Amino acid sequence: MSVPPQIGPFKVKGLLGKGAMGEVYEGLDEKLGRRVAIKILGRKHRESEEFKTRFLREGKALAAMNHPNVVAVYFIGDHEDRPFLAMEFLDGEDIGGSLKKRGALHPGDAAEVIRQAAIGLAETQRVGVVHRDVKPSNLVVTSQGIVKVTDFGLARAIEAGDHRASLLLGTAAYLAPEQTSDRTPDPRSDLYSCGIL
Repeated sequence: MSVPPQIGPFKVKGLLGKGAMGEVYEGLDEKLGRRVAIKILGRKHRESEEFKTRFLREGKALAAMNHPNVVAVYFIGDHEDRPFLAMEFLDGEDIGGSLKKRGALHPGDAAEVIRQAAIGLAETQRVGVVHRDVKPSNLVVTSQGIVKVTDFGLARAIEAGDHRASLLLGTAAYLAPEQTSDRTPDPRSDLYSCGIL
């Protein structure tokens, strides 16, 4: 897979990672001299309106928030019929990666990570969004020690009578009981997952 030289108005510096929904590149906003993370929907999903809708939902959910414990989105665009998000570049490590490399966190460090994650999730509740996939790999600790809640790909606005929100989505080990039944997840579901962390 070749790295595109440009995505929207952003110069691409390299590939940061690849997942089920698409790729994440390191980019540069040359006008502002700012590093960004560019998340773009994968080519294999380009024809899927469902995946495009889910992807854009993440961008809109992030754009509705402005909080130090939630990753910021700067720009939503389209590249070769694939939506992309230009987000805050995080110079840190996700908790999942940290656990694999170094094992369990010191109890005080673990408590601080959960404290900051809970504050970030309170912001998602304030704007009416349920994350639905709170897990170690979706929490990044920056080099300044700030915890950022990331990856809102499964997020859904809290809507009365939204029965599709009860579909089984998320990571099984961290799901709240209502996410495995016909009940609709709400902000308490994210709090439960945060507690499992």
